[in-house]
Amino acid sequence: MTALRAAAADDLAADVGPIIRPASGTTRDALTRLDAGEHWLVEPRPTDESGTLWSPGVRTGVTPLSPFALTAHPAPVLGVVHVSTLEEAIAVQNGSGAALAAGLHSLDPMEVAQWLAGAEASNLVINAAFSGGAGQMDPLDGRRRASVIPFDGNALLQLGDWRAEPGTESADISLAGLDDRVRELLESTIDVLDWRQFDGVRSAALSDQDAWGDVFGAAGVSEPGAEPAVLRYRPVPVVVRLAEGEPLEKLVRVLAAGTRAHASLGVTTALKLPRPLRALLKERRVRVFVENDAAWLERASKVGAGSSRIRMIGGDVRALADALAGSPDVAVFAGEVTGGGRIELLPFLREQTVRAGNAPTSR
Repeated sequence: MTALRAAAADDLAADVGPIIRPASGTTRDALTRLDAGEHWLVEPRPTDESGTLWSPGVRTGVTPLSPFALTAHPAPVLGVVHVSTLEEAIAVQNGSGAALAAGLHSLDPMEVAQWLAGAEASNLVINAAFSGGAGQMDPLDGRRRASVIPFDGNALLQLGDWRAEPGTESADISLAGLDDRVRELLESTIDVLDWRQFDGVRSAALSDQDAWGDVFGAAGVSEPGAEPAVLRYRPVPVVVRLAEGEPLEKLVRVLAAGTRAHASLGVTTALKLPRPLRALLKERRVRVFVENDAAWLERASKVGAGSSRIRMIGGDVRALADALAGSPDVAVFAGEVTGGGRIELLPFLREQTVRAGNAPTSR
């Protein structure tokens, strides 16, 4: 770290460039002030009188809930948090900031696999420096408060409104080709939905299956000449709300999409669910609340949404936003329910880019 040279951005020999403006506020605190229990391994120092060039620093003794760990600092300072296990390290990493990027240096395949399964950032980097986004495939949404919608290739799809169009009825209601868990879900409603309703849900589930095979279930690879990277989609927990006056078939259709995405689901419904469906959801440990709109809004105002994402089927979106006090921690998807898998799978998934390099042996 002490060998890194801080210099102006147009100096080709620079290892560390200037910060955007002279250090002040929390940025200056990160460069000059230690919290309780912390000490400098390498203390950053200004290298000129502008206040924008600082030699990089390293502080140790940082705790996961310290101001330094919970704040994004546009300054060349590294904080070291001591943990006992990789599992604990992943939990600390996932609990910090907006989680736009996370990295791991390890030559142990088991550790790499464990980290890939648990890391929640939008951009994962293995044994390499984070050099910015991969061309044409970089998720910009992050996690937690930076995760309102999936960006990049899916941003445009969510900037407008989509409307369902009546489909053509099929000659049969075969469930061939569906994921087993989706097929079981649909079978639990076969005695309560009429032919038209069931066929509509079945057709939508087949669209989900096609979208999964063509887009979401397949890993995309960066363009030739760009930094090697893989784009994948990860499931995210979602609470599904069926409002008063909305039919069961819409709930089943949305649950089919969430099931195909392997998302963890919660259900709040104004409609009492049929026994077979209720039993299946219980078996899958899906928590179900039967409550009218007023009760749902009251519960949301007291205990929160129970998830960072809500898929609303009908109801008053503004009333829900008021009940949640405009919380930036919750994203609400309230578009009309459609039969398009490309659209309906989006609330249940997040994009994630994975880049891998070689652990450097020398500078």
